[in-house]
Amino acid sequence: DWIGERLGYRPQDSGWHRWWEEPIIREFINDPIATYNNKIVPLLKPMSVKLENEAVRLEILPNLGGRIRSIFWKKENMELLWRPALSLAFYSGERWIDFGGYEEYAGEKLGAPGWKEPYDVELSPDGQSALLTCKLSEGLVLRRRIRLLPEGVEISSSLRNEGDKEAKGVILRIHPEFSFGKDSGAIFLARNE
Repeated sequence: DWIGERLGYRPQDSGWHRWWEEPIIREFINDPIATYNNKIVPLLKPMSVKLENEAVRLEILPNLGGRIRSIFWKKENMELLWRPALSLAFYSGERWIDFGGYEEYAGEKLGAPGWKEPYDVELSPDGQSALLTCKLSEGLVLRRRIRLLPEGVEISSSLRNEGDKEAKGVILRIHPEFSFGKDSGAIFLARNE
């Protein structure tokens, strides 16, 4: 479970076994970046959702916190989000490791609920928008609509308490990490509801 949550890849389960002897895990231990990019990412591809129009191409990872992994602005041939060599962020002890992309969660602390939980996805019939929904504990629901515009992207997010109990200490937090290579104008709008 620990490996699966951090890597996005779960060693094959055949009862009690030495998970570290599985070939992909052994390769990862010896060369994490190449193994992740060449062996693990292809296994994750079915878990990604792509939105694309003439101006922009997005990649969303619903099963890994609903994060937007990539916003590629075609006009300038430029990736707008910063991504580390290992594209998934994970938690190890008291340290957060390897951030990147655009993420949202329900709390002030980095990695609060919603950060790594899976999101349900509904694509619009025209493929130009996606609605991501994550049901958290105690009745909290995070919803995010990502919509492609003729010259950019619009993200509308909400955090609602649909439970019976009062939710304390929650706040909708967005955490985008941009990587603008040059002055590109305003093509991104984030709105919290």
